[in-house]
Amino acid sequence: MTQLQTAMEHCCFYFSQKYLPDVLENRGWDCPVATTLDRWVEAIGSSKFFVASHKSGCQSTTAIGEILRSTAHIREVTIHRVGISTERLRKCLESAIALAEVLGQDQQSQQQPELRSLAAQVRSSIQDLEDWDLGQQLFLDAERSNIAKQRAKLDELEAAALKKANHQIEGISTRSAHKCKRRCETLEMPSQPYREIQAGQRTVLKWRIVQKGDLTTTKIWAFCQMQSPLTTVAVTGR
Repeated sequence: MTQLQTAMEHCCFYFSQKYLPDVLENRGWDCPVATTLDRWVEAIGSSKFFVASHKSGCQSTTAIGEILRSTAHIREVTIHRVGISTERLRKCLESAIALAEVLGQDQQSQQQPELRSLAAQVRSSIQDLEDWDLGQQLFLDAERSNIAKQRAKLDELEAAALKKANHQIEGISTRSAHKCKRRCETLEMPSQPYREIQAGQRTVLKWRIVQKGDLTTTKIWAFCQMQSPLTTVAVTGR
C-alpha cells in the first residue's frame, strides 16, 4: 500500500505540474510528497480539466466519485493501518489504475508500468488470500458438519438411555404393585367385623388396608384376653 500511495502521489504531481500549475503555486506544492494523497485527489478532482480528461481518457466504468474516494482511501489504510478486506483492496487498486490512466493518458508516465507491475503482485496476493480463506471455510464447514453428526448421535444415545431407564422403572413399579397385591390378598379378612383366631384367647377386632404411595400395608388389630389386664397387639403385613 505504501508503494501504491507513492506512485499515485507522483502521478498527481506530474499531472498538476503540466495542467494545474496555478494549483501548485497557490498551495505551495513543489514535489510529490509536498502534501498527502487525499489532498492531491481533492485538488485534482475539483478541477474542470480533470473532469474533461476523465470523460475522454478513462476506460473504467466506475463513477469518477468512487474512483477518487477509493484512491484517497489508500492513504488512510497506509498511514493509520486501517484493516481492509480483499474486496476493498481490489477496488482501491482498480481505482488507482483508472486514475493513473486519466492523469497520464497523453504521455507515457513512468509511474504507469510500476503501477501495473504492482497491481499484478497485489492481485496475485489477493488471489492467494482468497484461496486460503476458501480452504479454511471448507475446513470449518466440514468440522461443523462432523460436530453436528456427533451431537445428533449423542442425542440418540441420550434418548435411548432415558427410554431404557423409564422402562425399567415402570417394570419395577409394576412388579412391586403386583407383589404387594398378592401379599394383601393372603391377609384378606372375611366380611364379618369379628372373627375368632385359633390361638388361645386371641380375637381379631378389625382390619384395614392402608395405601401409602406404591406400598400397600394390611394392619390387623387384635387383643389377647388373658387373666392379666387387656393387652392390644398390632400385627402388620406387607
